[in-house]
Amino acid sequence: GDNVFQYLLPKDVLAILSLLLVYCIVLPHLHFIASSYLFMVIGMIYLHRGKSIVRSLIYSAIALLLLVLVFRYLFLVILP
Repeated sequence: GDNVFQYLLPKDVLAILSLLLVYCIVLPHLHFIASSYLFMVIGMIYLHRGKSIVRSLIYSAIALLLLVLVFRYLFLVILP
């Protein structure tokens, strides 16, 4: 019953899946960099339970920079 559902889809997984759905909806409007940055920041703040907000902002910026550099300039992928 409920225990199986909670085991298969814990609250954190449902929260991140919901955030991912919002990301997919927002992506065409805010474009890749802004949408991805917001997704990462909000996800990290949520998973850290509101602690280390500044660290989440910085780590998200570094991760996004690395992703853009690797995919755009190394693999020559056109990002949305």
